[in-house]
Amino acid sequence: MASGLIPSLRLTRFRLVVAALPRTLNFAFAVVVLVLALDGSICFISLYRLIINQRLVLDSETFLQQINDTLSLVKDAETGQRGYLLGGEDQFLEPYHAAVQDLQVLLPALVQEAGNVFHGRRDLIARYETAVQDTLNFLAMAIQKQATMRARGAGNVTRAEQLALVTRGKQLMDSARAVAAELIAAERTGLAAVHKQSGRNVRWTYATFGLATALNLALLVALYRMVWRDVETRERTARQLAESEGQLTAAVDSLRSSESRLQAVFNLSSAGLAQTNRTGKFTLANARFAEIVGYSLDDLLGMDLQKVVQNPGSGSSTAVVEVGRRERRLARRDGKELWVLESVRPIQDTGAGTIGFVTALVDITSRKQAEEELQDLLFTLEQRVEQRTAELEELNRQLEAFTYTVSHDLRAPLRGIQGFAEALREDYRDKLDDNGQEYLRRVEGGARRMEVLIEDLLAYSRLSRTNFSLSPVSLGTALQEAMTLLEGDVRERSAQITIPEQLPAVCAHLPTLVQVLQNLLSNALKFTAPGKSPVVAINAETADEFVRLSIRDYGIGIEPGFSERIFQVFERLHGQDQFPGTGIGLAIVKKGVERMGGTCGVESEINRGSNFWVRLRRAPGVT
Repeated sequence: MASGLIPSLRLTRFRLVVAALPRTLNFAFAVVVLVLALDGSICFISLYRLIINQRLVLDSETFLQQINDTLSLVKDAETGQRGYLLGGEDQFLEPYHAAVQDLQVLLPALVQEAGNVFHGRRDLIARYETAVQDTLNFLAMAIQKQATMRARGAGNVTRAEQLALVTRGKQLMDSARAVAAELIAAERTGLAAVHKQSGRNVRWTYATFGLATALNLALLVALYRMVWRDVETRERTARQLAESEGQLTAAVDSLRSSESRLQAVFNLSSAGLAQTNRTGKFTLANARFAEIVGYSLDDLLGMDLQKVVQNPGSGSSTAVVEVGRRERRLARRDGKELWVLESVRPIQDTGAGTIGFVTALVDITSRKQAEEELQDLLFTLEQRVEQRTAELEELNRQLEAFTYTVSHDLRAPLRGIQGFAEALREDYRDKLDDNGQEYLRRVEGGARRMEVLIEDLLAYSRLSRTNFSLSPVSLGTALQEAMTLLEGDVRERSAQITIPEQLPAVCAHLPTLVQVLQNLLSNALKFTAPGKSPVVAINAETADEFVRLSIRDYGIGIEPGFSERIFQVFERLHGQDQFPGTGIGLAIVKKGVERMGGTCGVESEINRGSNFWVRLRRAPGVT
């Protein structure tokens, strides 16, 4: 009877071990449960943080859009108020009233949205709300003042009062923009931190999950080795006790008790654990494994592993058990699909080879769903980038069409006007009276101004479209080329221009830098009081990695309120009869400096001159 049981005992070694589990096994199983519970908690927390971060990103985008919308509405209100002050017509107030009505809804919504994205920075949102309200209150006061004067029959406010009110409105608008810029910068800083934290959470989840899985597998292998050694000992004991039928029966009873205890230990694991024989049929499984696959424990025993854990849509199974670790979809008994992490390891016998397999299943459906949502989000972001790129390409095509129109469609009739004017002067000089001669001079002068305007527009367009690389450029060389181009104007105006002997090198594009310097020097020569010779002083200062080039004149100066407007296209502060020009020269300066990665500006006082400056990156290794 004992000799017949010994081969059976060898085939069921895993069931024999649990007859008297040592404390080390209990401790090892407790560690497995603890590690899996800890890993599940970390995965849940990381997923929760990822969802919170995504919500913060969406709220931040809404908040940033609301800031831009409120600024746009305040600008519309300021535009309507300025039109009413300058024109005096009630119809100019329509943008103002529409903007104020929209702001009454949008501004409270902005403050409420700030509670979702702006923790700890209530002072900034309060300052922004105050700045917007101050601007609206001032605009309302200015409109009321104009309306009161008109009601009294006094007409519109004076030109000086209009300028003062418009300047004050712009100052309040600039204050609101400055606070909005702080809000946007702070929120973008927060967004960057959220993205960085999300990346850390994902990496941390992967690392902990992989480490926990590896640790659990290592513990299972260690448990298996301990069980194996215990089985060997029990086999020797069984052979020694084979002479006694009573002792053998006790051993069989012990084995049955061990199987029950092992099942209880299996059920403690949060992972689905199962044991199969060498053909892949279940011999043991825990409750979690049965829950994942949708079968009962009684139904699983004797079934084929590949039939139970088959892929969705697979109508057949294979008898070969695939050893290894993989992520895959699994079709439950009820037809529901889920994602699992499957680990299959063989059970080796020294004499018989592989006698079975241990399979572990972990439900990772939630993690895969989170990964799919993240992929969808990344795809949406890529689509937005592609859309923006297409919009920029369309704008470039429109700009090229505009450039073509300026180059061909405008120049052709202009050349015709110039040619006919020249022919008229040559053929009918003696037949034209003084008025005719004056009209002809005006036609020629207008044609010349139009030609200069076209050239400036083309130069400005080229700066926006041309791709060029930056290289070390000597400021002295660039200034000398610019002075050569302006040699006639310098000599005609008897200008005094002071240039330092030593000037540093900067990272720039030489033709663009020469054009920038030529425009600034021409501007300094032109805006000089009548009867005075221009005096221009050029200086360069180096600070850290940047060079600041200053071109100072002692001309008529600029009012402080117009220091930024003069760098915009077609912005002129004087009439053609006083100082001729196209209003594009300084816009070309600004565009050219920005394309070279620098900044520019002006410091000026009325009747005391202006100091135009350009800030560019210093050329490395060049003095």
